[in-house]
Amino acid sequence: MKRHLIILLLVLIVGSLSGQRVKGRLEEVDGKQVLTLWGTHRERGYAHGYLLGEDFVSIFDEYIVKFLCDSSVNYYNTMQELFINRYSIEDKYQIEAEAMLQGMLDKGTDIYNNILERNLNSKDILICNAIPDLSQLMYLLPNSMGCASISSWGSSTEAELDGHLVITRLLDWDAHSSLYENNLLIVNLPSEESEQPWISFTFAGFLGALSGINAAQVGAFMHMGNEFQCQANDPYYPILLTIRNGIELDDYNQDKQNNPQDIVQAIKDRNRSMGSIVHAFQDHGNESPPLIIESNNVKEVDVRDKSDNTAINGSNLAATNHFRTLYSPATCSRYDGIIDSLNISATISAQRSWQILANAAKSEGNLQAIQYIGSKNLIKWSTTSSKENLAYSKAPTQFYLDSLFSNPAKINIEQSPNRIPSFVLKQNYPNPFNHSTTIEFQLTKTENVSLTIFNSLGEVVKNLVTQKLNSGHHHYEWNAEGFPSGIYFYQLQTKAHSQIKKLLLLK
Repeated sequence: MKRHLIILLLVLIVGSLSGQRVKGRLEEVDGKQVLTLWGTHRERGYAHGYLLGEDFVSIFDEYIVKFLCDSSVNYYNTMQELFINRYSIEDKYQIEAEAMLQGMLDKGTDIYNNILERNLNSKDILICNAIPDLSQLMYLLPNSMGCASISSWGSSTEAELDGHLVITRLLDWDAHSSLYENNLLIVNLPSEESEQPWISFTFAGFLGALSGINAAQVGAFMHMGNEFQCQANDPYYPILLTIRNGIELDDYNQDKQNNPQDIVQAIKDRNRSMGSIVHAFQDHGNESPPLIIESNNVKEVDVRDKSDNTAINGSNLAATNHFRTLYSPATCSRYDGIIDSLNISATISAQRSWQILANAAKSEGNLQAIQYIGSKNLIKWSTTSSKENLAYSKAPTQFYLDSLFSNPAKINIEQSPNRIPSFVLKQNYPNPFNHSTTIEFQLTKTENVSLTIFNSLGEVVKNLVTQKLNSGHHHYEWNAEGFPSGIYFYQLQTKAHSQIKKLLLLK
């Protein structure tokens, strides 16, 4: 993220009652909250609750109970009974929710709900993560179903991005204060060997993937679908947790690749109660075009790509809240607006992608606007702070994916600010790389040095150098054969100084 942005809040503390370390940090960047979590599902859940428990309570009390359920105990209890009896939740997410509640308790968060006349429990947390599903079953549909996304690559982005991907997404939901006051970016750094780092644009307490991207640059943006017929063939599984499986698990479909097919398979594997339209993507230029995954309970799953592009010109795909291949396309002014823009020109820049969606957007309920430019590792994110100040109309904050996946809690990055470093560490080349890359540095004097490779969790995966070296130019090759794709770090360290740079392995 931009180094000149002021970090207003940094929390890394110890839970007093449980005695466990809070494996997370909370930052405020440009007025936006960024929550970084590392460790197991239990550890990440605990830190989530400890650091943002009050924000979650606000969302639960004000939005879920008062707004969606109209302050009705009976209505909420009906929703809770439906969830308990008809939805299945994996153990890892139950553990994460239970740990989140414990973190809230250890922090001293008030979890009593005056309307329900009881304390919140872990089931309440999981119900929030099934709200898109439950809201369709109970016809508690958002007032503003205005989500939209457009992805462009290949011939459409050759001029500015050399054919690489740009995808822009508007997240529209109810224009409720507890949502637009609690927009959140979560950075997950799992310690489980089967999982990989990923980010989630979301709200406090939402554990699933509403808008997510992983370290292999595979991402998914979810829109609610306009057809949500449902058969009584439970158990159902929340769509946001389904998408999280496809993003967080390393090579979900076990085809030895990380790509959008992992998300397709995750959705196919889980029975769903709702209609959803998922824009799945990865940046490899023309080699890996995006997909639109349409699904509901009755008609299962359909995948569309450029070959059935439903009237959109060029190497572009678009999604709104309306099915286009699973069902006969319904009239959608936002989709029509996107088509009109692309009929004028199918050539896309990052700025034009953003503007096309802004021109087609609804006039209320836009809580977040997100853009990802794969070749630059760049994320642009804007949020709203009121229903009159829509996210897409605000200047976005820029983040870099590799910087978000840095975990200073485990890597020693302390510097000696008052001394001039005795070396110059260069960026590895090539970067990104496949299998092997070269790291160069220049020493100004003879001294003991170490050159170490870390994974995104801060764990040492390779010691390239640990010896005394003469002054002058040095270069070392890291052969990453056998290592999974993802973000890594290399650290050059002497007695007085240390410097870290990032590298990206893509296979």
